[in-house]
Amino acid sequence: MLKNRSLIFQMTLYFFSAVTIMLFVVSMLNYNISSDIIVNSAEMNTVDSIKKSAEYITDYTEKLKTTANVISTNNTIKDYIYSKSEAGKDKVLSLIKTIIDTDPNLVSAVLITRDGRIVSNENSIEMRTSSDMMKENWYKQAVMQNAMPILTSARKAEFSKNEDNWVISVTQEVVDEKKNNLGVVRLDIDYHAIENYLKRLNLGKSGYAFITDESGQAVYHPNKEVFTSDENRREMIKIANSKDGYYKKNSQFVKHHYMKNLNWKITCVTSLDELKLINRSLLHSFILIVILSAIFASIGTFFAIKRLIRPIKDLQNTMDRIEKGEKNIRAKEDGSIELQDLERHFNMMLDKMEKLMVEIKDREQDIREYELKTQSSQINPHFLYNTLDTIIWMAEFNDSESVVELTKSLAKFFRLSLNYGNEIISLHDEIDHVRQYLFIQKKRYGSKLNYNISENIDCSDFMLPKLVLQPIVENAIYHGIKSIPDGGTVDISVDLLGEHICVRIYDNGVGLPTKMTKKEFFSRLGGVGIINVDKRLHLHFGDSYRMEIESEPGEFTSITMYFPISK
Repeated sequence: MLKNRSLIFQMTLYFFSAVTIMLFVVSMLNYNISSDIIVNSAEMNTVDSIKKSAEYITDYTEKLKTTANVISTNNTIKDYIYSKSEAGKDKVLSLIKTIIDTDPNLVSAVLITRDGRIVSNENSIEMRTSSDMMKENWYKQAVMQNAMPILTSARKAEFSKNEDNWVISVTQEVVDEKKNNLGVVRLDIDYHAIENYLKRLNLGKSGYAFITDESGQAVYHPNKEVFTSDENRREMIKIANSKDGYYKKNSQFVKHHYMKNLNWKITCVTSLDELKLINRSLLHSFILIVILSAIFASIGTFFAIKRLIRPIKDLQNTMDRIEKGEKNIRAKEDGSIELQDLERHFNMMLDKMEKLMVEIKDREQDIREYELKTQSSQINPHFLYNTLDTIIWMAEFNDSESVVELTKSLAKFFRLSLNYGNEIISLHDEIDHVRQYLFIQKKRYGSKLNYNISENIDCSDFMLPKLVLQPIVENAIYHGIKSIPDGGTVDISVDLLGEHICVRIYDNGVGLPTKMTKKEFFSRLGGVGIINVDKRLHLHFGDSYRMEIESEPGEFTSITMYFPISK
């Protein structure tokens, strides 16, 4: 019944049947046990941690109160307030810097006298030095505390140019012997100083803690939006007013702790699903699940693979036979849907490969025939007729010496053309073949045709297809020089340029218009001959070969062929 089903369906069915039963039983047991352990452990750990953090924070704030009290009663401070001297100001500033250096969490210390003078470790204090200082809430609050330090809630620093620096401030009134107000001392501690103590709480990855004062206002909260967003503030108040305990809906444990000396309350929200105990418990459970699942899955997989592997083996045997040379065999389309599809595509690939092999053979035959036709077309019958006619004319005038020279050159020309039946010839012999052709044409045209050949001995042994230079030289004569009344010159040069051998055929004939495509150049230069040469060389050398044509009307035509040294 499953024979025609997909392989994925069959494997899934076997695995699902074995694994589902065990997952269900083990998961239920693991859930009940883990839930009890998590809630009890989270409560114990949170209560212990929150007490320790509260002790740290209380001790630190008491230290700040003591520091503020010491500064306010220091004679250096009072001397400066009375004297108003620059020397006294320097002493106060030195005292402030000394205190700042003793506590890395202190951001700034500021002395503000009643008459509006300011001394601070910060150079960027910006505020009006006038009687308006008495209108500051924190200033009036410090005066009303009867020389006892007060700890304010977190707010943006009022004295700093950078209003994004959040601080917690301790203020202390400075009074004389009669308790008259002389000024105010303010210490600003880094907002994150409280955070560093609360970070010690093990509240899980998404757990957090915050502090509120007796009026319910936030003193510290890791989310600064609480101080600026009404929505976030309402959410904080809701949690701060909630009861201690486990909230299953949010998977959170909430615990409150009161610090009586500060009238503060720490609220901890523990993320139970991220506690380490959860990971350990789940790890043990999953190990058990994997072991039991593996046993059942292995049994089911064994029988499944044994049944499904047979068509794959048959396909493998077919591939081995094809690799050994058998061509007329095909894979049997059997097994699951995926395997049948694979076998069908494999057979289609074999059919396509066989078809491509036939096409390649036919194409190679066409190329060979094309090359032979191209080679045979290079020997222009008019050239042979004109040469023989020239020989007859010389014989009639009893110019036996010229007859012999011309006949020998024609014989050598045809011998090099045949090249003993080889399609590949050395560059030296190809140049010699052109030399014989030019010699014959020189006999016909006389002073109207001149030629120069400059070979490079280092390139003589370079091999290339035969009969590729003569058609270009022929075009240079018939389409370049022949039309000039006074005749012209054909220059042939061979140079070694980098990774290429450059053969340049130049004539000072009538030239061609410069704004022409390569195809148009070929057409004007005689068409088929040069086109066939270009195609043959591209076929032999590939894209590394190229032909460049330069021409100037009434001046010259230059054809340069670049042959790659390494094919």
